[in-house]
Amino acid sequence: MTIEELKLKIRAIEEQSIEELKLKIRAIEEQSEVDKNKIRREYALKHNIVQVGDVIKDHSTIIKVESIGVYLSLIPCCIYRGYKLNKDGVTPSKKKGQDKIKDLVYQTNLIEVNGINIKN
Repeated sequence: MTIEELKLKIRAIEEQSIEELKLKIRAIEEQSEVDKNKIRREYALKHNIVQVGDVIKDHSTIIKVESIGVYLSLIPCCIYRGYKLNKDGVTPSKKKGQDKIKDLVYQTNLIEVNGINIKN
């Protein structure tokens, strides 16, 4: 880059209002966040071994999976939502006078999928 090109760039930057600069930076940051979340979502789903209808277990809960979402953390993982089952893994868990209890399990806490131990 020549000195003249550098001077032209500096003048162009000085002519921009601070608000325009802030708007452009905010737009870039927002798009960056969208892109990062897309990559996180793809990562979690790529490493998912559970399907809707599977019976899964973590350290405290057994559920029959009804839906799969994504928890967008630093290391993203799937979140499985469904009805809580009793220890037999078949009978829906209920409280007195209420319908089935919904619960969730995080992918990072999975111990069993359809009766198969996946933790070493």
